[in-house]
Amino acid sequence: MHALLEDAWQLTSVVPAGWLVAAYNLTTSGHPLLLCVEERVLKEVLGTQDMGLVWPQTRVAEPYRARLFELTPGGVHSHELVGLKMRALHVDLLPDARAIVCGARARFDALGAEHNANVFDLRSGAIVSEFTLGDGISHVQALEDSSIVVGYFDQGVEGALGWKQPLGASGLVRFDQHGNPLWRFPVSQKLAPMDECYALNASLEETWVYYYRDFALVRFDRAGDVGGVWNLAVQGAHAVAVAGGYAALFGSYEDSRDCCLLSLRASGQADEVYRFQLPLPPRSQVVARRGHYGALLGNSWLRGDFAALVRAFTNQKS
Repeated sequence: MHALLEDAWQLTSVVPAGWLVAAYNLTTSGHPLLLCVEERVLKEVLGTQDMGLVWPQTRVAEPYRARLFELTPGGVHSHELVGLKMRALHVDLLPDARAIVCGARARFDALGAEHNANVFDLRSGAIVSEFTLGDGISHVQALEDSSIVVGYFDQGVEGALGWKQPLGASGLVRFDQHGNPLWRFPVSQKLAPMDECYALNASLEETWVYYYRDFALVRFDRAGDVGGVWNLAVQGAHAVAVAGGYAALFGSYEDSRDCCLLSLRASGQADEVYRFQLPLPPRSQVVARRGHYGALLGNSWLRGDFAALVRAFTNQKS
């Protein structure tokens, strides 16, 4: 099982004492990205949660600072960010030495839409722009052209916190770097409407989304056109890795450690190669990007080898 999850980084040598991870992601290059805050503010920053969804608290009482760590084969890149106010965070890197930090919730009231996205200059650590990406955000992934793909959970789709016309009504939106919508999950006879974006894997060339109403996995090409649809028997996954005609769905309603490896046929059929459980503690959350995946385990970042996973189980089936 060591080829499926490898202990690649000891966080005790990366994250300073007194700081804890508030959010993590994989960059489009597959590098782990850790957003850390001081231990004394972590609980307030995370917000109140119920069943994994963050309820209406959108701001902290006082601005706080964070440290962003990118773990690369060449070493660790560290940046200090100042002036954050949001709760329940998502983070990713933008081109030109920038990062986006986004809060999951945003209100809409008489003053308009609350800003819940900050773009930071990593050289100074200062906020250079802020805008609204909508309420009820479950996934944020920035692309190589500075656009930002955002997936929404049910409250962001249906409308909450004052939103009558929610930005996330389609379930999936691609924005430009200033927060202007460029593309939305389409209304199509080929696709069931999206009630909730469960898993997202976006790059400039293609975007994959696994979503609830039909538990379908859909591939969009660079232009945003449908490139494939697979209706799956996998329910409740929260992350998807894709490469070379294979997809791995991580998590289920029963256990977040469950994984299903699928072979994707051009006909739209998905053949189950293997189901197994990753060697992680209960409630572990895997993240995935392109053919990379990983998880935070205590003081370690565990990196998955997708190619090794495919080789192991396809050989086992043959």
